[in-house]
Amino acid sequence: MIKLNRLSQKPDEKEQSIENSEQDDDDNNEEEEEDDYDNKIQQEQKGQIQTEVKKKKESKRVRKRRIEKEKKLQQAEQEKLNQIKLEQLQQKDLKKDIKGTHIQKRIIVTRKLQIWDELVQLFKGEKHDKELVKKIAIDLGVVDFIINNILTTDFQAPFDGYAYPLSLFTHPGDYDGYLKFVGRNPFPAFARILFHENEKIVEIGLSSLRSLLFSSGHLQSFTEPNPFFDMIQSTNTIEQLYKFFRRTDNKEQKDQSACCIGYIYRSRDVEDQRMRKDVIHHLVQLLNDKEDWRHDWESKGFALLCLNCMSYSAVNHTEILKDGTLELIRNSLNKEFKGNERQKKMIIDDQFNLDGLLVLILRGRKDQGFKQQIVDSGIVDPLLQILRTRDMQFLTSSSTISFECFMSGCEDQILLQILNKNPYPALLRILGYPQKDISNNTIYAIYNLLVCGINQSKAEEQQQHPHFGAISACNGIQLMYEYMHRVKESKKVNYSAICIGICHKSREIEDFIIRKDAVRQLVRQSGNKDVCGHNSKIALAFLALNNTNRIEIEKRGFRTSDRQEKLIYVDVDERINKNKIKEESKSDEKGDDDEDEDEEDDF
Repeated sequence: MIKLNRLSQKPDEKEQSIENSEQDDDDNNEEEEEDDYDNKIQQEQKGQIQTEVKKKKESKRVRKRRIEKEKKLQQAEQEKLNQIKLEQLQQKDLKKDIKGTHIQKRIIVTRKLQIWDELVQLFKGEKHDKELVKKIAIDLGVVDFIINNILTTDFQAPFDGYAYPLSLFTHPGDYDGYLKFVGRNPFPAFARILFHENEKIVEIGLSSLRSLLFSSGHLQSFTEPNPFFDMIQSTNTIEQLYKFFRRTDNKEQKDQSACCIGYIYRSRDVEDQRMRKDVIHHLVQLLNDKEDWRHDWESKGFALLCLNCMSYSAVNHTEILKDGTLELIRNSLNKEFKGNERQKKMIIDDQFNLDGLLVLILRGRKDQGFKQQIVDSGIVDPLLQILRTRDMQFLTSSSTISFECFMSGCEDQILLQILNKNPYPALLRILGYPQKDISNNTIYAIYNLLVCGINQSKAEEQQQHPHFGAISACNGIQLMYEYMHRVKESKKVNYSAICIGICHKSREIEDFIIRKDAVRQLVRQSGNKDVCGHNSKIALAFLALNNTNRIEIEKRGFRTSDRQEKLIYVDVDERINKNKIKEESKSDEKGDDDEDEDEEDDF
């Protein structure tokens, strides 16, 4: 019975198991359907979100187009409105001559002043509107009329009504408008304003004249003559400026007028000997002004720029060196660096300005007689002393730049005199400083001194470099190696490796890593056909005189030549080369669209 019962239960268990499996399948199907439903909902939601984003993007585009369209319409309407206003101004009492009885003259002048006020109001808008007003005013002849009135109106009239509107045209704007305005020759009008009794009106004329002149620097290089010189000279403006310079007792006005005259004579002889002497002397003294250490630094900056521009004339350059200019620089550099924070700042500022003066009379000039004059004046010694001992936080780039300008183009006779002053501690200290504008082009100065050492060595070819001891005493090899890895400019990286190679002439580079990296850099550069490639090959030849170095070189697949060649000096002041490249590219600009490297303006 028990067995039968067990047998009878088996079919029921099977049915139950079948039912259970069917239930599981149903459950699975329901879960799948639910998942499909959820996925479908998610996709629909995602599609809705994408649609909404798309609609928003489209609405943004539409809104942007609409705003741009409205802006263009507003500009067009404003242009028409401004033109109508200016035409109305011109058609009113603007052209009336001031004549008649005293009362009639006063009525005409009053009406003209009202018209000027309306003109000034047109300038009180957005920048675009101002340029638009300038353009229309020039095209309609309003500017010509204002200039004519300034040149002919009696000073007893309310003169600011003429001076101020004209000065608005000198404010910074687009260069097309600037050229159009200068084309109307406003210089004599501003020069006449300088002789008005009202100091405020004089200031308007002087600041406007300075703005006009210095804006011309954007049209061409500062080393080229002023493009408007003939126009300015033909209208007697220079003589008027010089007359004002001599007459005024206001120091700020004297500074500005001297700067204006200096800038007019950029790269051009100041033919009037008295004017040349007075203006240059005043600009040099302005740089050395110690009466007020907070004096307008903008004026000093302009003075430095003007002296720089004038110095490209040999006659002006000679005048700049008179009045004990070199002695002035030497005394400033020799000043003991001590005192409180304010006193130290005064010393730094004074040396910064006179370093700048030294740079401008040195830059681009390779006259060995003049460089000998610099050495004889005693400027080099205190300059090296500053680079060697002054706390880095008080050291400025002007000191390194002035030394680099002096070193650029020096021949062996001058370099030997520098070597007698033991320059390596100062130069290697600067090279090790991570701040770029301090270390600057110091590596090229070190390279030229090393080349001079090779050239003056009269011993056998196998002799080691005579400066190795002086370099090693300053940890120079390590500093040059660290600089090679720190600096980004490829040329400076290459010359760091070249200096390491020259120092180790016939001598093993004991540090394996330095040897490996220096050789690799030199071999890589030796394939170039430029001066750097030439010097790299010679540095490798010097290294190969030592067996250990030669093995490392030959690993790189390089074979040194037995032919004896000379190292070539490099320009320490790279800006000279950049200027030359820039000028050459300008002459070939007609067929090329190549861009020049931007020049660094240190001053």
